[in-house]
Parts: sequence; structure tokens; C-alpha cells
Amino acid sequence: MQKGLKKSGNIAKDIYNTYVKQNKEKKEQTINKDGDNMIDVQINQENTEDTKQESKLNLNEEDWNELVKRIEELVKERDDLKDQLLRKVAEFENYKRRTQKEKEDLIEFANADLLYKLLNLYDNIEKATESAKKSKDLESLLTGLDLIQQQAKRLLEDEGVKEIGDEIGNDFDVNLHDALMVLDSELPAGKIVQVFQKGYRHKDKILRHSKVATSKETE
Repeated sequence: MQKGLKKSGNIAKDIYNTYVKQNKEKKEQTINKDGDNMIDVQINQENTEDTKQESKLNLNEEDWNELVKRIEELVKERDDLKDQLLRKVAEFENYKRRTQKEKEDLIEFANADLLYKLLNLYDNIEKATESAKKSKDLESLLTGLDLIQQQAKRLLEDEGVKEIGDEIGNDFDVNLHDALMVLDSELPAGKIVQVFQKGYRHKDKILRHSKVATSKETE
């Protein structure tokens, strides 16, 4: 509706009043002819009543009713689309809250399965220690420790963790190794001559670099 035009509650009447209002408010229209001549057209306000009658004649009752019906359909369609949009917005907000909660739970409990496996490993270490204290049998203790080591290795491998596999004589690689010192050696310069601590990788990512000593350059 035009600004300042009150709604009557009757769609047909409101449409008609809007049409008349628009014709009354036209003061001047500029028509560009051949891009050069500008013609000013003045609309005589004294012909308002004639325009009103002409407007009635231009739209017969059947066309008028059809227009009103179509507008009512469009209003209903608009309201339906607005309702659908509000529902989608609400669903999206619920989705955001749900996925955020799932993400928080995943971060909090991501290591739960690994911790459970570590508990079994700790139980075996505890049993082996208690058994060694009672029996004072060194051979049994070594056997128990060896079994625990194998269990720990299998646990790590199940989680995708493997040794880097450094050997004496391998090339030093800054992506895999931390060089703690340089030692005299018969090996060529830049070779691994001692491994102080093994390195491990998780799939394609380095979890811990190997700590090694490398060979000096010969003078």
C-alpha cells in the first residue's frame, strides 16, 4: 500500500483505492523522444473523478474478482513461504547446537577406548611387580616384563603407532631425527651413529622424533 493510505480490511477496496491514489499523486512525467526532445506531461488534478470512473470501466467485475483472487493466493503463498523459512531457521539452529554438543563429546571422550586398553596393560604391570616381590625370581620377572612389552607394542600398533625404525648407519633426516651430539666415527658424515631414544609415528604424522648422535665430517 502507498504511504498514508489506510487499509480498510477489504482487499478489493484497498486495491482500488491504491490505484486511484497513484493516479492522483502523479505530478509530472518525463518522456524522452529520440534522446533529444523532453516533453513534460501535466496531469490535471481536476480530472480525478473522471479518472476514478475510467478506472472502474477499465476493469470489469469478472477481471476484478480474478485479480483479487490471485492476490489472495499470492498473500497465502507468501505466508506459507515465511512459515517454511522460520521452520528451516529453527531446524538449523537445533542442528548447530546438536553438532556442537557432539563435537564437544568427541573431544572429551576421544581417548576413552585407548585409556581402557592402557588399564589392562597397567593391571599386568602391577601383577608382574607383585609376583616378582613375592618370588624374588629374576627369570620370572624378565619373562613377565617381556610379555608386558609385547602387549604394549601390540596396543600401539593397533592404534596405528609404529617405530620410525632407525638403525646405525642410516642417513640423518631432520624430519625424523633430533641430533643431540656429533661423534667421531668411521662412518661418513651425517650418518646415525647412536640412538638415545626411539622415535614413533602415528600413521603419516611424527609423534616423537628419534634422539640420535650423528657422525662428524672428517677433516
